[in-house]
Amino acid sequence: MKMRLVLWLWFLLFSTLVWSSWSLSPDGVALLALSKSLMLPGSTISTWSASDATPCKWKGVLCDKMNHAISLNLSSSGVSGSLGPQIGLLNYLHGKT
Repeated sequence: MKMRLVLWLWFLLFSTLVWSSWSLSPDGVALLALSKSLMLPGSTISTWSASDATPCKWKGVLCDKMNHAISLNLSSSGVSGSLGPQIGLLNYLHGKT
């Protein structure tokens, strides 16, 4: 019984680590949530995918070496709408006050 419990705990730990390594970074989650209040053209939003580990290859997103989103440039993409509170979750974004 004790061995079974230990194996079960190891399985849970392993599953959690694997799942977290496959999931989208917090910046990516914040950007996807932010995109819900914006009207992004298909050519931009099609590059924004929850299946990516980070948003660093998404159109209009610039990241630092640690894969944090540091800049958004959507000015030439025809974006419209208003920024939601999710912008505050992008802790490394430059020019945020």
